[in-house]
Amino acid sequence: MNKFLIPAAFASALLLTGCQSSVALSGGGPANPADLAFVTNADQVIMFARAEGKFAGSEAERPEVRNLAQSLVQQSNALDAKLQPVTSQLNIKNPDIMRRDLRIRIFHVLFQHGLDFDQTYVEDQLSNHEVALAALGPVSDTSPPLTPVATQGKETISQNAARLQALQNQMALSPR
Repeated sequence: MNKFLIPAAFASALLLTGCQSSVALSGGGPANPADLAFVTNADQVIMFARAEGKFAGSEAERPEVRNLAQSLVQQSNALDAKLQPVTSQLNIKNPDIMRRDLRIRIFHVLFQHGLDFDQTYVEDQLSNHEVALAALGPVSDTSPPLTPVATQGKETISQNAARLQALQNQMALSPR
């Protein structure tokens, strides 16, 4: 079997699957636009970290990239576990698919290996974290049930963006 057939099929499925790309109120809940913005952006970071993180264990050359990917997936899972009950309480339906640009990045990373994977992975994750931070807005605008999760989530995304930036700088200084 062609070794590119499975990744290409997976990528095609990612690119073509689903129609919903943003959150929506599933009922007349107390959510406001800041809640929806936070949930949308946090879910995109979560889904993207999980999707690219799956490949890091086998494709990354540098142990620090594999370790950071594992940490990002764990933190994404933890944030998702805290976010789900609150979105349910606020009657927010979480997105069920990644943004198109993120699905395209997944497709691209499928064909990267070793140091190429490392560089692409770090650039992708850093860019997504920065986009999310820019779009989140003030946490104080979120509804009271979401505010503590949003505060912690925004802090985690910010810290991870700094970790990704530091790793990117380190990789530029010490190419293998």
